[in-house]
Amino acid sequence: MHQPIAPIPLCTNCVHRGRCTFERRAAGPVLFCELHTMPPAPVRLPVRPGPAPAMAVGGLCSTCDNRDHCALRKQDRIILHCEHYR
Repeated sequence: MHQPIAPIPLCTNCVHRGRCTFERRAAGPVLFCELHTMPPAPVRLPVRPGPAPAMAVGGLCSTCDNRDHCALRKQDRIILHCEHYR
């Protein structure tokens, strides 16, 4: 019913893969090696928060120059007349 899983050689993720004497001379998969070295982990750069996404609004607010910082616009309201429209 269950088939045995073939062991994965240690050389698969070694930085010396393809240039190692032990790998070339091994009769089977290498399961232990004192020289095994993994590649360095990639450096993760810190994520800087970007600007807040603009709300999808209709009416005058969608084309107004003040839409990013206007206190009058709201998600559930459509403005059709505004003294601050530019």
